[in-house]
Amino acid sequence: MLEKIKKIPAGTFLVPMFISMVLYTLWPNLFKIGGISQSLLAGEGQGFIIGLLCFCSGVGIDLKRLVRVLKRQGILFLVKLGIAFLVTIAYLRFFGDGGIWGMPAIAVATALLSINPAIYLSISEEYGNEDDPYAFGLTSLFCIPLFPMIIFGLVYSSGDFDWMPVISTLLPMLLGIILGNLDKQFAELFGPGLNVLIPWLGWSIGQGTNVLEAIKAVPTGILLTLVVIVFMSPLFLVDYKILGNDGTAGLAMLNVAGLSTSVPVVLATTYPQLLDYQTAAVSQILASVVILSFLSPVLTERWVKHLQKKEAE
Repeated sequence: MLEKIKKIPAGTFLVPMFISMVLYTLWPNLFKIGGISQSLLAGEGQGFIIGLLCFCSGVGIDLKRLVRVLKRQGILFLVKLGIAFLVTIAYLRFFGDGGIWGMPAIAVATALLSINPAIYLSISEEYGNEDDPYAFGLTSLFCIPLFPMIIFGLVYSSGDFDWMPVISTLLPMLLGIILGNLDKQFAELFGPGLNVLIPWLGWSIGQGTNVLEAIKAVPTGILLTLVVIVFMSPLFLVDYKILGNDGTAGLAMLNVAGLSTSVPVVLATTYPQLLDYQTAAVSQILASVVILSFLSPVLTERWVKHLQKKEAE
């Protein structure tokens, strides 16, 4: 059973999430029985799970290789951040929290600021250079609410920026980075925790997401996917035209992480004015996750074949 689940892109996250969504739709209070069962199964531990995921991700970031990795990926990350920040702030400025065509601002911000680490790693290991896979740890920065938290903090701050939500989001990862680089055995101890936590986060998000509402959001989810493709395509152009690489690293970042479905939940907890848009945002991001999980590797494969054919001529 597990092997079949793993064949699905982001399957260990999406399958538990879907099962949890179905159960929540049929029996919303099924696990509201108190005690540790409610804490584990009713979606009440999302903050704790996300914090642990950030910590375990940080443990895997090797600072010694960071300088070499940033020569390529660092520029791409900055381009991605720059585009996402400008588009999101403009979107909020002109369309407000609710957005346009049913796409709330938290969905747009989250999707544009997301990278699927699993897809990135699989593409970079197959087509990238020897340093590309080592940016895997940094891609986890684009799964957590860090950058969306900064954007909405800037928008909602009335003069003085409140750094506490940002620090709270970043601190678990920083602790992981410190421990992981002090002693590599910590990476061996906590690194496997990602595989354990990801299915539980999927389950936790499913508790609170109605399947019928999610289905209604599919058309806008497709639209959100087009937004990601249009605005993040410059990553490929920068990698290929400006940096003089083969473009595969840029294509490897053209996707959305399943873990990013948790970002609207965290943002809505910090900024209650976003609560009305939480469910729609989660459903739309989920649609983008599924579509781009298949599309990103296919585009990369076809591009590599095109380059190989071009070289052979």
